[in-house]
Amino acid sequence: MGHKISLIKIIFMTILLSVTLSFAQNVIEIETMPVGEISSASFALKHPGSITIKGTAASFDDFNNSMYFYAWILNSATRKVVWHLEDTGSFEEDSGIYDFQEKAEFDAGDYEIYFAGNEVDDHKVINGLNDLVRKIFDREGKFRNRHISKLNLTVSGSEDNFEQVDKNMLLAKALENAAVSINRVGDDESFEVGFTLEKDLKFRIYCIGEGYDTSLYDYGWITDAETFEIVWRMDGRKAMSAGGGRKNLIVEDYIELPAGSYLLNYITDDSHSYDFWNVLPPEDPQFWGITLWLENSSDKKFVKDFRQTDMLLPIAEIIKVRNSEYLSQGFHLKKDMNIRVYCMGEGTNVSRLSDYGWIVNADTRESVWNMLDNPKITHAGGAAKNRLVEETIYLTAGNYIAYYSTDDSHAFGKWNSAPPFNPKMWGITLWPSDKKDADQHSKFDPKNYKSENIIAAITGVVDDRDYKKAFKLENETEIRIITIGEGQSSRMYDYGWIEDEEGNVIWEMTYQKTTHAGGGSKNRLFSGTFSLAKGDYVLCYRTDDSHSPGDWNTTPPTNQELYGITISIEK
Repeated sequence: MGHKISLIKIIFMTILLSVTLSFAQNVIEIETMPVGEISSASFALKHPGSITIKGTAASFDDFNNSMYFYAWILNSATRKVVWHLEDTGSFEEDSGIYDFQEKAEFDAGDYEIYFAGNEVDDHKVINGLNDLVRKIFDREGKFRNRHISKLNLTVSGSEDNFEQVDKNMLLAKALENAAVSINRVGDDESFEVGFTLEKDLKFRIYCIGEGYDTSLYDYGWITDAETFEIVWRMDGRKAMSAGGGRKNLIVEDYIELPAGSYLLNYITDDSHSYDFWNVLPPEDPQFWGITLWLENSSDKKFVKDFRQTDMLLPIAEIIKVRNSEYLSQGFHLKKDMNIRVYCMGEGTNVSRLSDYGWIVNADTRESVWNMLDNPKITHAGGAAKNRLVEETIYLTAGNYIAYYSTDDSHAFGKWNSAPPFNPKMWGITLWPSDKKDADQHSKFDPKNYKSENIIAAITGVVDDRDYKKAFKLENETEIRIITIGEGQSSRMYDYGWIEDEEGNVIWEMTYQKTTHAGGGSKNRLFSGTFSLAKGDYVLCYRTDDSHSPGDWNTTPPTNQELYGITISIEK
């Protein structure tokens, strides 16, 4: 389950890992935790000096799965590893249990000790029950953790210099100069923290997560709260190894943010996090998440609690869309304005998207914006099929309806490959581009909306039906006909027509009159005008035995809500 947190500066979770400590202040003794967890402790040196690090570690090669149990020490202020058992002459690879003893020189400062054991890498990791069983039992049915009780670590120094300190207080100290931090993040969590800057400030970004190459699974990003533009995101191409398993990645970056309000975000998938590591953990496990450190610590007074008024309310918002959904939101613009569109979807080809959004004029039913065939479509992060359009469009005052449609796989809450950045935005969202237009719009329910321009309509059709709807014109009228149906090989299977009062066909949808309606190639569209004299008429529509709303047998057309026939007054 995810969480949403705002109006706070620091997220600091107090999940404690057990360690066994001696009573002597200059000696720390640690026993290993079970595979997947970490033993840790902290100490401080008043001045430069040597410390002794000794204990029992292990390396195994268990049916082609290497497993290490080792220790390392981190400088708490710099977050850099200053000692690692793997870098010493004591480290033994694939040699079972072994003893070690090392002396090392350290500067004055605060330090964190870690002792962990796990798979060296994750090429053999299997999700689900099989993974759990394999982590507990080896091929002979014995406990994989059978050697844990024999492993230990002792760190000691001189009584006048070496002092054990509380590791949680040390983490709080490390975060003193942070503007905002999301750390110690567990499985299946999503955090959002707002903050406001009173002046332009420079930051060091420290982001640790999980991923392979350019695909990320645990990652962070920063959003401008006013424009909702992503101003920084964890980029797999810039990521370096964070130590431990090869999927542990770290990005250290620098950014200058203008005065304003921002949202810091971090999200995780269902495995490998501070809750439980399924391969060797990163070298800085407590900072699994994203932290912004000020380049100049004296600037902290300019970082304030989030200013909620900086957030523009959306004109329309259809987000967190799940599989097999078809959703809509009506909106009214009181004036002509520029609209910012943010639409995320799924597809490997811009003309064959599976999840996508569009906007129609509620009165004319004509499309005014579409994600399909949009030249501004880009990658949305995660899997290659995650697509995004961010652009500004101009709409005149009037009534509009935003739509969003998904197929039966890969959507919010049930991704079948890596999710996009900002997954909660899966769908379509519209904002005014100018903050001065914040009150120049309103919403309405499109299901209850009836345009004065529409004369008659047959939509929401089903298979194997003949539909008829009578209408009357008091004067000769120029009408617009919008009809979507099914056609292949110059023949129509779902189509509409107009009859006069004597049953004569005076207009008919033919294949030659149509163009592609988006989606499957057999989706056909006619949109054009026709003049009708005063009189009584019948609007007609016929469907065959397959491919209609709610039961598509290929990708539906772009404006699927118009599948059928609609006639309106042409103005």
